Amino acid sequence: MLSFSLFGANYANGFTTFSIFYAATFRIIWAFGLALFVWLCERGHMRMIYSFLAWDKWIFFSRLSYGFYLSHEPVLLYFIWTRRSAIMAFSPFYFITFAMEISVLSLFIASLIAFIIEIPPLMIERKIFKTIRVRAVSDEANNERERKEQNFNVQFYHQRKNDEIVELVPMISPMNRTKQWVEKNHENLKVASTRF
Repeated sequence: MLSFSLFGANYANGFTTFSIFYAATFRIIWAFGLALFVWLCERGHMRMIYSFLAWDKWIFFSRLSYGFYLSHEPVLLYFIWTRRSAIMAFSPFYFITFAMEISVLSLFIASLIAFIIEIPPLMIERKIFKTIRVRAVSDEANNERERKEQNFNVQFYHQRKNDEIVELVPMISPMNRTKQWVEKNHENLKVASTRF
């Protein structure tokens, strides 16, 4: 499927049935082929390709991908507009070197964008909205404690201090608080209702 989308244009010359079919379907077939490729990799049918695509070293480039996307077009336009002569392709080597120049320069600019613009706000956000990360063991203990508290219909405000739970103020649920208030003031309510 992918090869049909890539190389089918070589056989789609003129106004033939194949060229019409190719022009109408090559994008859909390309998308379906990529989806099938990813699905097969995830299911474990292409382990060599999957291990290459899941390599840890790609994380750096994946974080720079948005900056690369933003910077590649201005770099390309700069290279094209500042040429003194028209682009003349004498060989495929010319296009390969041209693409490599643009890719390396775009990658460098994407790195600058990441280090100057993207990373500082992320660091500030992490410092402002710092979350306390607790070990899985303490989470299990908290879940069990919450289940017990729900059984007693009493909840507590908790504060974490060095992975210890400190109970600050017991909080009774609104329904239970209303029940307690009605039970305490039951006699007063009867007296008040008989007056009116």
